[in-house]
Amino acid sequence: MMEIRPATDSDSPHFEEAFFADRLARQNSGRGWLLTGWHDAELIGHLYIRVEPPEQPAVRIALPAVPFIQGINVAPPHQGNGHAKTLVTAAERLLHTHGHTKVGIAVPVEHVDAARLFTRLGYREQPHSPISLLTDIWLPTGRRSRPETCFVLIKPLR
Repeated sequence: MMEIRPATDSDSPHFEEAFFADRLARQNSGRGWLLTGWHDAELIGHLYIRVEPPEQPAVRIALPAVPFIQGINVAPPHQGNGHAKTLVTAAERLLHTHGHTKVGIAVPVEHVDAARLFTRLGYREQPHSPISLLTDIWLPTGRRSRPETCFVLIKPLR
């Protein structure tokens, strides 16, 4: 069983330093949540829920108040066991309890299995999809961005 909770300062050793500092600062200022999934003291996976306006103009214009799930990551030994689905479901519940009525995710077009998972979870592709976005890559020296073509999927929250 995986325990899911927002990240805390004490989780720092389990993450790349620049990524963790950025996401924790955003969480602490109310711009999102870094959700973590644990089994005992082992980090199984994490994702980030962005509630601040999207950086990408195309998404900001089309979906101005829709929070987005970003950076879903499950440790390789734990992949294929439903942990990504569990993290996403927890993110959806958290958003719903905070009054959000929709959630989005941008899935790179080459990640066919991920797109299928989100479709099974009730996400639907938007009319303006796919679109070119800048996605973050976290290196020890900090954040870099690269262009990526993504499907934009939205799910109503109930």
